[in-house]
Amino acid sequence: VLYLNNEKKLKIMKLYLPIVFSAVLFSCGNTKEVTESTSTEAQEVKEQTDASYHSTKSPLEEKRNDPSAELKTETPIEIKAHFGEFVDSDPLQINSAVVSGNTLILNVTYSGGCEEHSFDMVGSQVVAKSLPPIRQIRLIHKNNGDHCRALVSKKIIVDVREMANTPKSGSEIILNLQGYEGRISYIFQ
Repeated sequence: VLYLNNEKKLKIMKLYLPIVFSAVLFSCGNTKEVTESTSTEAQEVKEQTDASYHSTKSPLEEKRNDPSAELKTETPIEIKAHFGEFVDSDPLQINSAVVSGNTLILNVTYSGGCEEHSFDMVGSQVVAKSLPPIRQIRLIHKNNGDHCRALVSKKIIVDVREMANTPKSGSEIILNLQGYEGRISYIFQ
């Protein structure tokens, strides 16, 4: 009988451990203590905690906790590439990079969720003498002090006309994007 009770306890722990882990992982620095093991009691504690922190939440936190906000399509971030120095960047992952016309469309993921983040695309003026030529570029991410831990995905649309080898229709260049493994072929249009 003692063995069955331990087996039941193990099953209960396996069921609720992912729920508790998710709550801790996405809490954005707010600690929430759940003392009971049922999901309805955990939900009540969460609602009470959310209500007590309501006055201190940033607008982004409130948007993230608003169920109707999840249904809205976020507008992509639009930036223009330019020549400059490759300064430090806060961490991010570049999931995909696709060229469409004179734009580079990036899908990125980073941690945060409590502050606005900014992005800048910088390219080197030096071009490697190969066929086609190669230009180094870097997406610079600034998290503006956001220490929250939610994973945020964004679409970034970059006007890359200035990164062309020559601003002439059909001129091809390889854009070597730091932090991205794929080959990005850009043909000026």
